[in-house]
Order: sequence, then structure tokens, then C-alpha cells
Amino acid sequence: MKLRTELPLIASPFLVNYDSNPLFLGSCFTKNMAEKLSGGKIDFCLNPFGIVYNPLSISLGLKRLISGKPFLEKDLILHQERWNSFMHHGSFSGESKKDVLENINLKLQEGHQALEKTKIIFITLGSAFFYRHNPTGKIVSNCHKIPQVQFTKSMASPKEIFESFMEAFVELFEFNKEVKIVFTVSPVRHIRDGIIENTRSKAALHLGIAHLLEEFPEKTFYFPAYEWLVDELRDYRFYAEDMVHPSKTAVEFIWEKFKEGFFSSETKNVFNQAEKINRGFEHRPLNSESKSFKTFGRKHIALAETFMEKHPYISFGKDIQKLESLL
Repeated sequence: MKLRTELPLIASPFLVNYDSNPLFLGSCFTKNMAEKLSGGKIDFCLNPFGIVYNPLSISLGLKRLISGKPFLEKDLILHQERWNSFMHHGSFSGESKKDVLENINLKLQEGHQALEKTKIIFITLGSAFFYRHNPTGKIVSNCHKIPQVQFTKSMASPKEIFESFMEAFVELFEFNKEVKIVFTVSPVRHIRDGIIENTRSKAALHLGIAHLLEEFPEKTFYFPAYEWLVDELRDYRFYAEDMVHPSKTAVEFIWEKFKEGFFSSETKNVFNQAEKINRGFEHRPLNSESKSFKTFGRKHIALAETFMEKHPYISFGKDIQKLESLL
């Protein structure tokens, strides 16, 4: 007896391996998938603008990464004694204008360099709703708790989503001719917009992506994270306590689908070994002075060094230094 509708896995034509240097842009679900890669020591670049939900801001951010044009003091706005950027998540905000600007431009430079060498970009769209700052007319990624009267809320149409990324992709494919794009729609429910409104928003995202897949069939792919949670798992036990975000079990389920779809058998084998070694470095002893821990530490360092000799593109250098400091 089948108790759920199973969504078949379609293997991606674009694989992730240890020289892909993937770039992740978009919502917090993007962060979930990217951070899983760190366990197996695959290098990646994650959200140079911080978490961004709406497609128009993500496409604007992509264009800024391509140009690498630095942000200036005039691009910052002061609110409640904190400097903010309308193109960035609140994690970039701070009381020092100088520090905020330096951090923003450092991440921009890192993102620009990552965009030059990446072979695959993962773009996760969270919500079609976006805000426009009335005094400047700019589309913002974050309102930074500035009074809502200064903003106009709208929902991007599939056409607007398509056209915003079309414009960005024309520049992108000239800048990096080899890069491929993987779209996902975040399964996170934006119910603050309203349950019905969230459904319409997700539909707009899906339709916008569908048009892009048709326009760039050799360059784009869709990873159905949204459908695995909403259609296959389809139960509130797969949501966190807020009933909005996926639970740890759901994230693990989709992560397994990610590995099956984007890893070759060779990459999966190396990744699993690296992940196991990495978990050993994350072990926290009850007593770092004990003989058993010191024996474990020396053996684990030797294991990591042997593994790195066989796979020189993987580094546990910082992990080894940290563990050695405890021995």
C-alpha cells in the first residue's frame, strides 16, 4: 500500500563536484543546502547580499556581482542609529558606516570572484512579493524596519520575473560562458503575506521559472525541493514548530535528493568519506587532557592527512591546527 505520492528524481544535467565552486543566491532554504556541502569540504560562495527572498532583488544582486561596482556611502541609509543597505540582509547592518561599507564591499568582491570561476549557480526564490522604496523608487531586498509608509508592496508577475532574469542572464552568460543555473522554489511558507497570497506568490515564481527554462534549455534546470515537501512529504510533521519552515527531517530528505541528483558516484564516495572525517573534527571531548582523547586526536589527524594526500583538492588544514592545539 502506498501512503504518499512519490516524486521521481530527475538527475541534473549539471553536476556538482570539487571544482564546481557553486554559488548560492536567494532565500534561507539556499543556506540549508549550501551549508550541507561544507560537511564534505566542497567550496562554495553563499549569498554575498545575505538572505534575499524576492526574484527582482536577486536578479539585481546578480547584475551587481557581474559588474563588481563597489557600494558608496550614498548607498547606505541610517535608521535608528544603524546603517543599512536596501540591497542587503539586516545581518550586514551596523552602527559604524565605515565597517558596514567595508563588509558589504568585501562580500561583493568575493562574490564577483566566485562568479568568475563558478560552474553552477543555485537560485532559490522565496516569494514573489517585493517592496519598492517610495522616496527613491528602488526595489529593496529588506525594509530594515523602516516605517512601512515609505514603501509600496507589490507582487511580481511571471512576466516581470522572466524579464528581470532575462536581462541579468544576458550579462551573465557573456561574463561566464560556462556557467549553468539551477532554480529552486523555497518550500518555506510566507504566510505573513496571507495563505492565499502565498499560494499565488509561489505560482508566480513557478511560472516565471518555467519561462526561463524554456528560453535557456541548455543552461537551466529546476530542482523540485518545493514539490518534495509540499506534495511528497505533505504533512505538518515535516515542518518546524512555526509551521512555516521545513523540519530537520525534511531538510535531510531533500538533501539526500540533492546528493542523488547532483553528485556523481565518485563525488558522492569522496564526499561521504570527507564528511565522516569532518564529523570527527567536530567531536567535543569531555576531557581534552585524557589519554583516550589524545590517542583519538593523533589517529584522526593521521587519517585526515592520508586522505588529503589522496585528494589534494580537499583541505582539513584549519581543522588539524585546531585539534593539534588541544593535544
